[in-house]
Amino acid sequence: MFNDLSNNTGSVSGQATWGSGNPYDCANNSVAFAGGSGISSDPYVIATVEQLQNLRCDSSAYYQLTANLDLLGKAFPPLPILSGVFDGNGHTISNFSARYPNLNSIGFFTTVSGQVLNLTLSNINVYGRDYTGGLVGSNGGTIQNSSTSGTVSISTGGAYSGGLAGSNSGTVLRSHASSSVTVIGGGGYCNGGLVGYLFGSGLVDQSYATGSVSSGDQSGGLVGYNRGATIRNSYATGAVIGGTAGFLGINNGGVVTNSYAASSSRGSGGFIGFGWSDTVTNSYWDTETSGQATSSRGMGKTTAEMKTASTFAGWDTAIWNLVNGQYPTLK
Repeated sequence: MFNDLSNNTGSVSGQATWGSGNPYDCANNSVAFAGGSGISSDPYVIATVEQLQNLRCDSSAYYQLTANLDLLGKAFPPLPILSGVFDGNGHTISNFSARYPNLNSIGFFTTVSGQVLNLTLSNINVYGRDYTGGLVGSNGGTIQNSSTSGTVSISTGGAYSGGLAGSNSGTVLRSHASSSVTVIGGGGYCNGGLVGYLFGSGLVDQSYATGSVSSGDQSGGLVGYNRGATIRNSYATGAVIGGTAGFLGINNGGVVTNSYAASSSRGSGGFIGFGWSDTVTNSYWDTETSGQATSSRGMGKTTAEMKTASTFAGWDTAIWNLVNGQYPTLK
């Protein structure tokens, strides 16, 4: 089931903009949390979908999920700005679906300036315009130990969207996306398997993407566009169809270290499509799986070399599993 507001061109910053499609009324809320007082030492406890809706009424509190939740058939628009802390506590929220092709910053959370921790979103189906992400539309906070699987769709020509987060100026740590990222109707740019637009003081660390990316130029298997931010200890293995490169579309003044791509790519580079004023060290791509012999940055290796531990000498074995016969994986 989609929450379909196809003709809605308003903001997602407040509940009133959802009009008659808003299933939740904070002023008449009678649903109590399962416990807690909303502070760091005593977070609100969420055990039902109805309690999860309560985040719309106080985005600055501390929350902890204590059960797996299924949103199949539920009217559940994206949650607004989260400035507090949402701890999934190792639980899964499944079947989140949202169809807002005329709106930006669409995701399970529209915007995060706080923290999302230890949360899995499975079988998502999200459709937005620019800055669309499976978990977060625009992240300026922290996403840690979290993941998405399913489908992220972007309107024709859409940009800055990813399987986990549309844009990130905060931190993405030990997180991953197996969501496919597809521009409906073609075109689009700066889209990525994990993050679309990484910028400012943004960091992607110990994270990966395995989903496919179907987009136009300047898109990549992990990140679409990195503008002055940092990627380290990360990788991408999903197919890049019509994009730019297996790992990163554009690296404009960004830093990439200890990372790799084993993606098939129909773009212009095996690892990075275009790079300038940037720093890329100890990073590689598989020339055979990608079908790409060249890249703006990075070092090309055969599949056999990519599955040889000594290729990655200098990588931190406290972070990486380096085993002969296998691609590196994160611990």
